[in-house]
Amino acid sequence: MVRGSGTAFGYAVSPAGETYWFARVPGPALTAEEIGGTKPAEWRERLLPLLRPDRTPTADIVAATTESLMATNAMHLTPGLPWRGRRTVLIGDAAHAASPATGQGASMALEDAVVLAKALRDSASADAALDAYEAHRRPRAEQNVTNSARLTASRTTAVSPDTTRRQGPSTRVDEDVQRTLDWNTTLPAAPSEN
Repeated sequence: MVRGSGTAFGYAVSPAGETYWFARVPGPALTAEEIGGTKPAEWRERLLPLLRPDRTPTADIVAATTESLMATNAMHLTPGLPWRGRRTVLIGDAAHAASPATGQGASMALEDAVVLAKALRDSASADAALDAYEAHRRPRAEQNVTNSARLTASRTTAVSPDTTRRQGPSTRVDEDVQRTLDWNTTLPAAPSEN
């Protein structure tokens, strides 16, 4: 993740040396005509002036991108959607996709996996386990979606670390999260819904 003056940028390099990236550019949503009618070279030309002022590899990565370039208005899933059906349960972005503004997607999915496994281990039934998983994970996941949406809607992308932290007594929240994720402890009672 690279937070620049004009974008938030993320990239990963595959073992084969291919670079996959995204750039989050604040501003109004793109129209269908812009998305469908703008060629990769035009997207590069729009992005490069936003990336060049920063001393990061982002502009060079975009400049080296050829025809495989896609633009979307991808944002986030609306909080409150169901996470399970009769025979399925969702974790990670499938349950609570957020814009990449907070850079928490993979870690949230790993947290989901640990809590789901602990719930299945510690609960008397599959239904009780899935209820416990969702009760523990939904508040934290939806808080991330909300924070990420707020940052995405912001006109600025330069974010100090303090703006992505939770309000209130973060030490208590961090202790609760740590206890919930510690494999060697039983899953605490589900948080109460107030």
